[in-house]
Amino acid sequence: MTPTSMTRSRANAVLCAATFVAFLGVGVGCSTSSDNVPPGTTTSFYGVYTEESGAPGTIQLSGISAPAAVAGASGAALGSAGDIIPLAGQLMIAGQAPISISGSYDTGSGAINFTSDDQSYTFTGTVNGTVAAGTSKGPNGAGTFVLILGGTPATTAAYCGTAVCDPVGCTTTGSFNVAVSGSAAILTVNVNGAVGFGAGTATASTVDFHVVEGTADLTIHGDISGTDIGGTWSDANSGESGTWSGSTAQCTAAGFSRQALR
Repeated sequence: MTPTSMTRSRANAVLCAATFVAFLGVGVGCSTSSDNVPPGTTTSFYGVYTEESGAPGTIQLSGISAPAAVAGASGAALGSAGDIIPLAGQLMIAGQAPISISGSYDTGSGAINFTSDDQSYTFTGTVNGTVAAGTSKGPNGAGTFVLILGGTPATTAAYCGTAVCDPVGCTTTGSFNVAVSGSAAILTVNVNGAVGFGAGTATASTVDFHVVEGTADLTIHGDISGTDIGGTWSDANSGESGTWSGSTAQCTAAGFSRQALR
């Protein structure tokens, strides 16, 4: 290679790096004959959602971070801790068509925020370890969500369920939506219209939770059998208890409706 061609190659590499940094937000980059931009890291989230109306659902998000080995013109590394990763995916609510959602995940602060394309749904939460949890607002009132960081529909099972209250005169209403990935179990809960979320533990065939939400102090046990789930629940504050059941199909089933705990 002649000195002139070497100079051109180096200049092209510098120009490519600067162009990649300038247009990273819109996905524009370039490559040279001697250097290739390394791939970014894919980040995914998957979990369950519930709202005041009692309708259950699932949330799936994914995004690609900036390549960690790429440096900007100033020499600062991209893709390091503190990245803001753009996210896109779908909100699936039982009985409704899929709703496109998009937003971002700040790996430095742990903040995760996303909205539906028409802005009718907004979600705000925090990632703590491998779990993201937060609240939402939508056409049917407030809601909550919990997501597994790194989760996908292939690696995380989502179950949506309803419950029955055994004591005579029980007036409690509610629903439990659960996501399980390995030993991690998370759920959203709706009790008398108060929505909340919690984390628990799981084995290959069981889940267990203790959730304090509103005036309820719930202990929830579930047994998993394939695509079905079911078990017992009790409220230490009210003294009420009963059974609950659900399935993966109920998370998106068109005929889903919340049952009364009675």
